Amino acid sequence: ISKCNEIEQTTINVNTPNDAILNLIKNEGTTDNFINHNSISTKIDDFSKQFIIKKDDSDPSRLLNVILPTNFLNYRQFIAKVTDVSPSVDFPIRDVNRTFLAFPSDSSLINIHGLHAGHKYDIAIYGRIINETHLIKEETIFMDPVPLNFHDNASITVMHTNITMRALKPERALQDTFRVEYIQLNPPKRYPILDVHDIPEQKYVDFYLGNLNPGRDYDVKVTSIRGDIPSQPWQGVITTKPLQVTNVSVVDVIDLNESGCIILSWILPIQSGADKFKILYGPTTATENGMHKIEVDHTEKSVKICKNIIPGMDFLFIVSTEKSNQLSDPQKVTLTIKPLPPINLSILPNIDKGLYKLTIYLNNSTKSKTESCKYSMIDDNSIKTEGEMNTERIDNILLCSTYLNLIPGKRYEVSANTISNKKSSIKILRNMALPPGFDMKNFDLTLNENNGIITIKWPRNEVKLRKLIDIWSKIIGNGSTLQIKVESLSDRKVIKNFSTNPYSAKDIIIPNLIRGACYNIEIYTLTQNGIVSNDKFEKNLRISMTTFDINTENISKTSTIVTFNDTGKIGDWHENSEDCKVAILINDIHGSNVYDKVFNMQSNDKKLFSRIVLNNLKSYTKYAVNSQITCGKENDNICSQSTRTMNMITFETEQDIPGYIKNLTVKTLNSYSCHVSWKPPTEPNGFITRYLIIINPDKSNLIEESPWTLTVNGNFDNNNKKIDSIVDNLVGGQKYSITVLAVTVAGTSSVSNTDNTIHIQMPIGPPPKPTTSVEVIQNTVRSTDLSIRYNMRMLSSKNGPIIKIAIIVAEIDPKTEMPREPPSHTLMSSMSSYTWYKVQNYEISPPYITSITNLKPQKNWGTKSISEVIGIEPNCELKDPDVVCNGPLKANTLYRFKLRMYTADNLWTDTNYSEIAKTDLLKSGFMFRTILLFILLALSIAIAIIFFICINNCRMSKKNGEKKRPVLFGESSSGSSSIGIDRNYGSSSKSSSFSSETTPNHKQNQWAAFKMLIRNRTAEIVNKFSLDQSSFSNHHTSKDIDTTSNCINTNTQKLQNSSRISMFSNTEDNNKNTPISSPIMINNTNGQLVSSPMVGPIKSTKTLKQRTGFDKKLENLGTVPQKIILNTVIKTDNLSRSRPVKIENFLEHVRLMSADSDFRFSEEYEELRNIGVNQTCIASELPVNRSKNRFTNILPYDHSRVKLISTDDDEGSDYINANYIPGFNSRREFIAAQGPLPSTRDHFWKMVWEQQVPFIVALTKCVEKGRDKCHQYWPDQDQLSVLYNDIEVTLAKETMYDDYVLRELHLTHMSYDNSPKKIVYHLHYKAWPDFGVPNHPGGILHIVRLFRSKVPPSKNCRPSIIHCSAGVGRSGTFIAIDRLLQCMAINQPLDTFGIVYEMRLERCQMVQNEQQYIFIHLCIAHAIEQEMLKKQNYINIMSKNQSKSQNIGQNQLLKGIPITNMPHSHEHDSQYSPQHYNGILLDHQYILYTSPRQKNPSIQGSANVWINPCQPNQINEGYHTIDIRDFHQNPIFIEEDEGIAESGL
Repeated sequence: ISKCNEIEQTTINVNTPNDAILNLIKNEGTTDNFINHNSISTKIDDFSKQFIIKKDDSDPSRLLNVILPTNFLNYRQFIAKVTDVSPSVDFPIRDVNRTFLAFPSDSSLINIHGLHAGHKYDIAIYGRIINETHLIKEETIFMDPVPLNFHDNASITVMHTNITMRALKPERALQDTFRVEYIQLNPPKRYPILDVHDIPEQKYVDFYLGNLNPGRDYDVKVTSIRGDIPSQPWQGVITTKPLQVTNVSVVDVIDLNESGCIILSWILPIQSGADKFKILYGPTTATENGMHKIEVDHTEKSVKICKNIIPGMDFLFIVSTEKSNQLSDPQKVTLTIKPLPPINLSILPNIDKGLYKLTIYLNNSTKSKTESCKYSMIDDNSIKTEGEMNTERIDNILLCSTYLNLIPGKRYEVSANTISNKKSSIKILRNMALPPGFDMKNFDLTLNENNGIITIKWPRNEVKLRKLIDIWSKIIGNGSTLQIKVESLSDRKVIKNFSTNPYSAKDIIIPNLIRGACYNIEIYTLTQNGIVSNDKFEKNLRISMTTFDINTENISKTSTIVTFNDTGKIGDWHENSEDCKVAILINDIHGSNVYDKVFNMQSNDKKLFSRIVLNNLKSYTKYAVNSQITCGKENDNICSQSTRTMNMITFETEQDIPGYIKNLTVKTLNSYSCHVSWKPPTEPNGFITRYLIIINPDKSNLIEESPWTLTVNGNFDNNNKKIDSIVDNLVGGQKYSITVLAVTVAGTSSVSNTDNTIHIQMPIGPPPKPTTSVEVIQNTVRSTDLSIRYNMRMLSSKNGPIIKIAIIVAEIDPKTEMPREPPSHTLMSSMSSYTWYKVQNYEISPPYITSITNLKPQKNWGTKSISEVIGIEPNCELKDPDVVCNGPLKANTLYRFKLRMYTADNLWTDTNYSEIAKTDLLKSGFMFRTILLFILLALSIAIAIIFFICINNCRMSKKNGEKKRPVLFGESSSGSSSIGIDRNYGSSSKSSSFSSETTPNHKQNQWAAFKMLIRNRTAEIVNKFSLDQSSFSNHHTSKDIDTTSNCINTNTQKLQNSSRISMFSNTEDNNKNTPISSPIMINNTNGQLVSSPMVGPIKSTKTLKQRTGFDKKLENLGTVPQKIILNTVIKTDNLSRSRPVKIENFLEHVRLMSADSDFRFSEEYEELRNIGVNQTCIASELPVNRSKNRFTNILPYDHSRVKLISTDDDEGSDYINANYIPGFNSRREFIAAQGPLPSTRDHFWKMVWEQQVPFIVALTKCVEKGRDKCHQYWPDQDQLSVLYNDIEVTLAKETMYDDYVLRELHLTHMSYDNSPKKIVYHLHYKAWPDFGVPNHPGGILHIVRLFRSKVPPSKNCRPSIIHCSAGVGRSGTFIAIDRLLQCMAINQPLDTFGIVYEMRLERCQMVQNEQQYIFIHLCIAHAIEQEMLKKQNYINIMSKNQSKSQNIGQNQLLKGIPITNMPHSHEHDSQYSPQHYNGILLDHQYILYTSPRQKNPSIQGSANVWINPCQPNQINEGYHTIDIRDFHQNPIFIEEDEGIAESGL
């Protein structure tokens, strides 16, 4: 179109085509003289003929195509100009002039489109060469007209004899005439052609086709004509409307076999055509849509309809004619269908009314409609009775009924028919004689049989009898009788007929019947003329059977006699039926039959079972005698089988010696005890009162033992259950035979080597470790020898006979005060290769054997005390090196001694080492007394100096008018003041005096400094002079000696060249006092941190006694206040149960608690040790539950233990070692459980299923340091799905991290059909070390937060399981941290003491040691520091433009901690190495310590300095309150999480 517009705007300079041809010849090089103008004209004609203009076949009314030649003759473009030249046509009908282009590169034709139908167009073809345009061809074309459309916006109206057609003329189309051609198809008939001239002003065109025939098809064709050009015709078949049928009639079918059918007929006018007839029919009440439809061919004039015709109903029939979808007007007719006749009728007597009831039975309403019934009766005397009855429905049966007074036995002819809408059915006829009535129940007749006699009795009540006589006269007849017929079914013989009537009321008695035989009894009424009643009483009756009296005689242990006596004889005549049998069954209490026979009831067999002798019975066994008489055959349908069971009698045989017990098993528990189990004898032969366990030692044993017997009570409840017993006092390695005998009042079972005896050999093991050790006799110690003493009661033969003992001498290393063990590659299995000779070349001799004594094995060694002299053999250096020799000891040397006991050469046990004994110098008495005197003098001087300084400081304070605190040691030589840490971070230091609340703390801190001074001075003196530990009030006990490594766990460390900070000192800040709660020791030479309770290695022990070396606490001295609560603790009503601390005071609280080597932590934890210990654990101590406990001292309390759902009544089936533990959100938020054992893993998963546990946290490895800590109870990659009892556990997903594994487990209960799967998450934390606590809190904090992200806090959440090995130490630590973090998230006070107190009330030893208790505080402190660092970073960013001297206190930071539990990234919490933990916060005042720690060069002097990170106007050395990089790693403090527990059975 754009091209057309462009051409329309361009001026076309038309030249002749000759110019184009001439230019073409000149271009070929021909001169003007040689050009032939005739040939040019020929070429032009030929070129124009190659342009062909024609209509498009697809749409000749609107499309033209100009086909271009293949040779364009230098023409670059062809143009087709189209001009509408239609005559007498104006705009807008006339078409606009348009131009169409074609380019050589586009196509070989020009497509002219959008023309109007019937218009005349002038087509001019132009060619263009550069700027010249030449007319090539011009042609005029008429476009084809278009036909009318009688489908869109058109209507065709059809009548019986005419058709009217109307259509909308095509828009802007031209035509001259419309031609209509139509013919009748069948029968064929042609009509004249109709031409209708077009009137341009009209929008529509109408045609009327008349004089047509009804019901005929007409082929109609309409064509538009323009000039002499016709359009494509519109053509269609139009059908005229047929005429309606006439003379419609409907009639019933008379034939009885076709009742419920009609015949419908009609007549179609001859001038009308039709294809078929449509018939609608149905009840007159139905709508047209609800009627039934059938179609009949046009050749039919009637139809028989049976389907869906219901007799007795009014039907409407509609008939229509159809011709090619044209329907005629309908014809309607109605008809009432004749109802169906009655099905049957009956006349029966009615006892209650005393009349006869006429009943006419009708068809169901779905088959026939019936409104009423008519009947007619004619008797023998031609008396007629008629009547009409309405229908009724009884028990879903449609009928008519009435009561009539008729004569019994008389004959009547009865007819009946039905009526519907006044239309009657055909009649049914019956001829019948009226039967008499009979009803056994209404007549109140009784039929009885007793002991072979049948009796029929009339009612005894006079009123009932008179009523019966009245009924008898009405419906039975005065002359009628009651008939009784008795017939034997065995031979079908009629015994007798009996008759009676109510007038005489005579009873019928039928005697002498065979016992157990079957008889048919028939009772009915009979009229005088022989008419029998329709109702009869008939019964097959089996005569009652005889009975027996059963007794027993002469009962013994194995025999008795059973007698049967017939008691059924009545009168002289008595006979039993030949088809009766008696079955006798005698069995014991276990169901075993001892007698089972069946006898015939005839007299010959009676002798066989009247007296039965029973032998070979079991002793003390109950027997039952069951007998039953059966008459008749089992599958007899005529007379059913009858049985009579006699009363069961029981008897019991006398008791006898019991038989052998069964299933005897013996299982060794250890070297000296075994578990014996058995089941009672199969034949107890009596009441087992007890069992005897006889233990016979073998004669070949090393230790001679006498046999002994154990007594076990008999199982009085159930003699079939297993009986268990433990046999103790055995000796390891010895052989025994164990016999179990049962005992009754009759005697004891015999001994059998195969049935009730088992031979065992006890396993031998090393002797038990004695609780006492060898004692050094003090007054015998000399330079080269001494005497030791030990008691023989240390020896125990429980694990095996002790064959020899040896004495081991160990020289003590002065540095460790323990023996120096030899290199591991030189040790022999028993260390027997070390003798006195072999250790002489060592600077410190390793332990060696100095003497071996062979012993005669004994079971009991008595209490004899043995003394031996060590070091008395001379000339040991001359003996063979491998020979044991009791050579001399070294002078002035420390020694320990122990005893080694052998049960075999490779099995031995050592006692604990003795106390340290030091051999004398050649002259040692004077030197020892000198050292002791020096110690006492040094202690006296130290105490005097301390009190002098205190008194002096107090006087100076009063003199100057200041409350100046006493200074225990002077300030540094450089003059720099020691700077203390204020207990309240961020508090003002400008107050003039301390409040009264701080005074007790000053006294406490003063006393703490005094304790530290005394402890350190004492330790230095002890180490310097290597005094025996017994001088310290005997403070080392056997608990302090590690029996595995033979080392005493001591922790004495000398602090040399270190200066100490004063506990109270002046500050330079306005001369005000600042208390210092915790000193830091810094070495004078290099400034490195030496010792601090907060930073660096913490040398702390489990108890105050082990840290200080004193047996009694210093706090118990009279001048010291006891159990002073820190002022950081919120005051509550019950501080013995709860000690909450505000979040902003928590860091200060932890610092104060850590002072003096965690002294306050130790004291606070001591208060928690005995919480909850007196609560009951009855369920865990049941014998059946002992093996379910991993440790014998970690048992669940009864009140809080988790109970499994019991599947049976077995004791202990509800037990598992687990307790509910309160959490932050509910009282049962957690379940603390032990690590599952192989025998309890099924119980564990049962608990998970029943408690609907969403999450399991495992805090232990399966094996730690070679010990089994927890059985692997979950599936792994090798076995993705494992069935634990009825619960299938499938590993759906497993994600591995460095320190933990997160698993997704799917649980399915196989016992429940269509049980939904449950999803349980399993978090396995493997970074908890074998001993102690993790090195850094970041890892456990990440685990707790990960757990809480999977189990969001909710009051309705199901409990999560937390377990380690015992389920108390690490589990309690985890739960406490989770609760405290949630308290911190909502800004609640942090009550660690109260949480642990509460958990210990629910499960024993929760948070098992002091180390874990401290670790909880450090984790929460670390979490607070993390939040402080985040807040500080934010403050640094916001305060870039503020004064650099501005300072923000710790309280301000803590107040800004978010009150939500902020998520932590994995990179931050999982990478918790010291380098990450001790990062640097770049700010002008807050710099964290880096590792290793560097001293601030701006502080001069060598004095120890502790910097308060939040003290104003200070250049801080570091902002670090807690550093646990080396937290409690000294051997004294380390305690395994579950180390105190013993292995369970």
